[in-house]
Parts: sequence; C-alpha cells; structure tokens
Amino acid sequence: MGLIRSCDKSDLVDCLLELSDRAESSSAPLVQAKILDGAAIVRMLRPGPARTFGEYAKNVFMPYVRKEACESEVCRIDIVWDRFIPGSLKTETRNKRGSGTKIQLAPSTEIPKEAWQKFLSNSENKRKLFELLADEISSATIPGVQLISTKHKDAVSSTRDDMDILRPCNHEEADTRILLHVADAANQGITRVLVRSRDTDVLVLCVANLGNIPGLEELWVSTGTSSYQKYLAVHELTQG
Repeated sequence: MGLIRSCDKSDLVDCLLELSDRAESSSAPLVQAKILDGAAIVRMLRPGPARTFGEYAKNVFMPYVRKEACESEVCRIDIVWDRFIPGSLKTETRNKRGSGTKIQLAPSTEIPKEAWQKFLSNSENKRKLFELLADEISSATIPGVQLISTKHKDAVSSTRDDMDILRPCNHEEADTRILLHVADAANQGITRVLVRSRDTDVLVLCVANLGNIPGLEELWVSTGTSSYQKYLAVHELTQG
C-alpha cells in the first residue's frame, strides 16, 4: 500500500495556478475594496520606535492602513481579526505552541522588550491588542474610504451603521470571516476586491466560495512578504 505524500499547505498554491496561466501577477491590481487579515498585518508590523501600544496603533498600524487606502479607486478597507474563545479547539492548539508573558495591555502600556513574535504567542496579549487596534480603526476617518473592523462578534466603523450582515458573527477564525466581508462588499455594489492574507487556507476558501458571491467581477488574493507580494486572480482560477 502506498503512503500519502506529506507536503506544505503552500504547495496547494502551485496546484491551483496550474488551472490558469493568467492567474498570477506581480503588479497590484486596481480594486475598490481591500479585506485585510489583521493578525497577519500585526505579525509583519514590528513596533520599531513605538514605545507604547497607543503609539504602535497610531504611528505604526494606522499609517499602514492609510497606505492601503491611498490607491485612487479604493473606497473601502476592512480589517478582520481572529477571535479567542476559551476552551475552543483552536485556542487549545494555540496554547500548546507556547506562550509569551501575559501583560495588562492598555494604550499607555509600554511594549515589552521580549521579541514581538514571543509577545504575540500569548493568546490573551493578541486578544487585547486586536481589541485596541479595532478601537483605533473605529475612531479613524479617511476621506472617501469606508473603514470597518471586526471586534469580537461585532463589526465597528466610524462611517457606517448598517452592518447587520456582518454582526453578530460567531466565526472564530479570520479565514472564514473574511469571506463574509467580501460578500458584504459585493452586496454594496463593489465589483473588484482584494483579500490580503498570507494563509493558503484563505486562497482555497476564496476559490471554493467565489461562485456563491454574486456581483463580483474580480477577486484577488495577495500573498507573500512585506518586501515581495504576488497577486492571485481567483476569478481566473474558477473559470471553466
């Protein structure tokens, strides 16, 4: 009996790209909305000169969001966060990977000297940081751009109240919740959407669910690192 060959999830990307020779681009597409995986952004954006978490929110995180919104056709930015549910299988899996020192996190709290990734390995630290950043987004404004953030089961925004389709939401992971925000953008008449996430699961979910989201003409998934991005056209992968 043969054995199943083990592989990385990222190998799935190469398999999907075999479906179309027009599905991959190194140039950023023109889109109207961007749905961002908040945890992936936080892992990428180290504190740098920021001393406190309030400074991190204002001087590191929000400039990144504003940069994402600066393209001429972008009229909506969503930041989607993971939830942390005590006793859930996902939470237990996270805890088994190891945990940094838990701190009492507030805007005035000094960022600990331990490595950023070590700090983020503590689920409670991440939960409080994601909450703080969601509050920062909900009070921010960018002219001509709708800003939305998830916050636990809720969705918050300084520019929009009618978000019944987005809240309350019981999804634990951002992976699946991202699709809900893509569908809401399409429901608003947006036809070109970019999802920014480094998780292969998100790409697979987008490919599997695009046919269930009417109105979208283009759905892109951006993967890669801060210095190198590649853009995958989900609408090309689902043709035929």
